[in-house]
Amino acid sequence: MESPSHDPACHLPGCACLPLSASLRGDRVVVRHLEGNDSQRLRELGFNESAEVRIVCAGSAVIAQVHGSKICLSRRMAEAILVVPA
Repeated sequence: MESPSHDPACHLPGCACLPLSASLRGDRVVVRHLEGNDSQRLRELGFNESAEVRIVCAGSAVIAQVHGSKICLSRRMAEAILVVPA
């Protein structure tokens, strides 16, 4: 993941979550929170809280492996998934 030197995306007290879009190829992260109107759809895709995710490719879109499936997310969708390192 990118250096945590910038402000965390999550504003909950004591939480150091960053958006999934800040992750780099090969990173393994754990979902902590989902934000925005697409939360339910993300949960249906497997990005539920506490799910382990591996970043396959990161760029303008993010390819993530979750529950054995590889899923391509737009950068906007990836920014709604707040994660911590696994």
